[in-house]
Amino acid sequence: MKKIFTFLAAAFAALTVNATDYTDQLSIILNGQGPYTSEATVAVDPVEGADGSYTLTLKQFSFTLSGSSMLIGDVTMKDVQGVKDAAGNVWFETDQDAEITNGGDVAALLGNKVHVTVKKGSRLASGGKLYLVIALPVDMGSMVFDVKATFGLGGYQLVNSGFEDFHTAKYNKATSDEPNGWHSFMSSTGSLAGFVSSTPHTFKSDDTHTGEGSSVKITSSSIVGISANGTMTTGRLQAGSMSASDTKNCSFLDMSKSDKDENGDPFYAVFAGQPDSLTVWVKFKQGSNLTSADNKYASLNAVITDGTYYQDPEDKAYTNVVAKATDVKIESNGAVWQRLSVPFDYDTYASNNADTKAILITMSTNAVPGGGSKSSSDVDELYVDDIAFVYNAGLKSVKIKGTDVELKDGQTEYSVDGVEGNVTADDVDAVAGGRGAFVTKTVEPAEAGVKVTVDVTSNDYQKTSTYVFNLKAASGINKTTATQNNAGVALYNINGQRVSANAQGGLYIIRKADGTSVKVLRK
Repeated sequence: MKKIFTFLAAAFAALTVNATDYTDQLSIILNGQGPYTSEATVAVDPVEGADGSYTLTLKQFSFTLSGSSMLIGDVTMKDVQGVKDAAGNVWFETDQDAEITNGGDVAALLGNKVHVTVKKGSRLASGGKLYLVIALPVDMGSMVFDVKATFGLGGYQLVNSGFEDFHTAKYNKATSDEPNGWHSFMSSTGSLAGFVSSTPHTFKSDDTHTGEGSSVKITSSSIVGISANGTMTTGRLQAGSMSASDTKNCSFLDMSKSDKDENGDPFYAVFAGQPDSLTVWVKFKQGSNLTSADNKYASLNAVITDGTYYQDPEDKAYTNVVAKATDVKIESNGAVWQRLSVPFDYDTYASNNADTKAILITMSTNAVPGGGSKSSSDVDELYVDDIAFVYNAGLKSVKIKGTDVELKDGQTEYSVDGVEGNVTADDVDAVAGGRGAFVTKTVEPAEAGVKVTVDVTSNDYQKTSTYVFNLKAASGINKTTATQNNAGVALYNINGQRVSANAQGGLYIIRKADGTSVKVLRK
């Protein structure tokens, strides 16, 4: 009988509709080092006849170790439960031994299996973008490789955020090293582009804050005795005036433009996140012949927009801005590496009601246009390395049926008195501390009364913080409700007791966030 059930299960899993391939950036952290980014493809295959069940295949998965590529192969995760929310997003989560096919020697050493965890926050967005957060430890006996992977990097972090990859930008016979995804004067436009593009301003450097890899060095220059700040941007530079302060000299983005750089990349950075802050490592050295002794700062300006035309500095009031993170007082501090953390301001631009689609980041060797060194030999130098967006996952405040819960740093479980009567998820007012974070609320009966669980997932789905509130109040399984975003499910045995999502063997009840329930038989 067991063989029959096994055969039927295998045959059932094979009855699938056509899979859809998603190709995007795969970012890997290997034993705490990285990220290492490359293009990858994941196939998503809904299982026919099994509502909400999917097969996920990470195609030809590999990672690089000591300069050598280690091919694992096609990593296939079967029977992955996908929970669809009211907005049309499908949320994935699984923990299983995945099958390896089409692999190499490493796959054989692993017995053609590898343990894979697809973490909470992974989803197929209603707009068609796939985002997976994966833990995949590769255990080879004497060596264990801790592999953490994020599929769908584009939109939450910058590609080439560590400035490891460069391309050669050209203007007539002049050339310059520009980081992939970034641009300087050699790829500028405007009536004076030829005038400012004769001198390179960006260089690949092995001077980094970790002592490994590469960074980008931005330098100023002197043009007929006039200081020209070294500048780079994720958009495109425009040189349109001999007056440094003229707004015809700017960086800009416009997602409607089809222009590409020498590497084949557009002159804009696609963005989908709502980060709380931006961090970056810099090393700043000023030249000795400043235009003014007061002009002693380098600058950074990051502007999230809806992707329509925007320029920095602004030439008018723009209503397509979502948020800004600005630091116009980057000091030298002895010309040593320093980590900057710059918060994003959303409140000032909230009335714009702009959608997040792109980001324009501009960094310059001086915060004042034309305000840097006028020397052609002792120039201003700004080294930049490892830029990242920070997404917080935590609670700012909680009220349960109007009762405030005092939150304390580092504490995640609380006992709450004074709450009377039945409690549902609608009675829990939980405010996330991270911008754009997702809040999931579950209420269930407990031995002492009611257990309220609040999960806060960061806007980039990388981090989840879980808070538990134990109430002395009456409730039952029929009162269990969950989630603001309808992403969660709760699993119960036939006795009405909540069990782990990984429970095996038996008849279970899945209670979904929208209140519906289904019975499942797990083998």
